[in-house]
Amino acid sequence: GITSILFNGAKAELVFQKYVSVDIKRCFPGDALQRLPSTSPAYAAMDRRTKLRKWSVI
Repeated sequence: GITSILFNGAKAELVFQKYVSVDIKRCFPGDALQRLPSTSPAYAAMDRRTKLRKWSVI
């Protein structure tokens, strides 16, 4: 089954929080829902190496 949900940036997490049923969100412990930095090249606040390190959790 699904054990975690990872978000590609803050916008993806916000859309999930807005549109996904509260019942589904309750099925996952707090650390199972995790925001990762956006992979968009437009998001330049974080360098590629740092993004790669954060994404390596998966």
